[in-house]
Amino acid sequence: MTASEIIRSALIKSGKTQKALAEHMGWSRQNLNIRLRNGTLTLDEVEKALDFLGHSIIILDSDGHSLIHYGNSTSPRLTRTINGRVYDTSKASLIASTKDQDSENVEEYSELYADIDGEQFVAYHFANGRGTISVDPEAIDRFTKTVEDC
Repeated sequence: MTASEIIRSALIKSGKTQKALAEHMGWSRQNLNIRLRNGTLTLDEVEKALDFLGHSIIILDSDGHSLIHYGNSTSPRLTRTINGRVYDTSKASLIASTKDQDSENVEEYSELYADIDGEQFVAYHFANGRGTISVDPEAIDRFTKTVEDC
């Protein structure tokens, strides 16, 4: 099944019109038809269209586990070597962040990550543009409680 066929099937199932999808995508209906006919949709565009139509793409490995999107944070990259191991926010999956919570100082926030081995760590971003990383289990627990309390 091509991306265009997937979008057309999702359109039918959702009951939404091509006009509504084109508006959501920021395109003319004619442009949407051309892109569907020529099969020139990018993966990001397919994901955006499917989200609008009530569907999503999930990539599974041969064991049925979801592919994790590593490096999914929009925050500045932080790296730190702790006990010979490198922790890197650009190579880890963002789990949660205090950045979007209602707070007085949005320049200082923390984020919880999991790296490719499943190791969790907390990244602290400071107002001066710097930051640090902690793997201390107490820091991870404090972060989790902070997020749960909000």
